Amino acid sequence: MARLHRRLGAGGTLLGLVVLAACPPKGANMPALATDEFRATGTVTKTPVGANCWRFEAADGTGYELRPDQAPAEVLSDGKRFTLVLRKRTDVMSTCMVGQIVDVIRIEPDPPQ
Repeated sequence: MARLHRRLGAGGTLLGLVVLAACPPKGANMPALATDEFRATGTVTKTPVGANCWRFEAADGTGYELRPDQAPAEVLSDGKRFTLVLRKRTDVMSTCMVGQIVDVIRIEPDPPQ
């Protein structure tokens, strides 16, 4: 560390600290989640199963069922990608059976690639 300090001088150390301080931590702009909420990025599809069945497939491959009576209309768009804050539901059942039933709490901008 002392060798690096001698090579860069005090100005190099100060510049490094300024750059580090200017970079917000990952997820710093995202609102906090309640304990029963989670964030997932994925794609919405209208499934051929049943009538009006919607599936949200997260980036990790996990499938979630979106209920048309609860999810915002803009989310129910076949092939569209979203980052959603979701809450799992264990107190409801569905005939679609395309994944764990969830409520959409809010839509968030996709994180930068």
